[in-house]
Amino acid sequence: MRKLFHSLLIGFGMIILIWIWADSVFSDMCGNQIVSETYSPNKKYKAVIFVRDCGATTGYSTQVAIFEHDSQLSNSMWGNVLIASDDYYGEHSNDFGGLDVRAIWTDNQNVTLIFDHKADVDIKETELDGITIKHQDVQ
Repeated sequence: MRKLFHSLLIGFGMIILIWIWADSVFSDMCGNQIVSETYSPNKKYKAVIFVRDCGATTGYSTQVAIFEHDSQLSNSMWGNVLIASDDYYGEHSNDFGGLDVRAIWTDNQNVTLIFDHKADVDIKETELDGITIKHQDVQ
């Protein structure tokens, strides 16, 4: 019984080590390319519009993240207010071929994201940390 317990413990430990190794090896396979950064009027927050690409077997997506002005976008970050898939073939595309999104701050607590509403959007938040996010169709 004791031998079985030790074998199970060693097996479980090996699984954990392999999982940690795989996570460290494959976590940086995605890359983010910043399209634009727009600051709130008081410069406390910024809206970062970027294209996320996770390699040849996945499509890229246009995403928007809002965070404090001194934070930097890393390759492990996702959009926290808008994620639009790569299934966009409309006339409003950015330099990277993804959905064109513009951010306009109307004041320190309100930002409007302007984009083609025909796009396939996976995440579309309307509030984040006291900031109201409006979504407007491109004209």
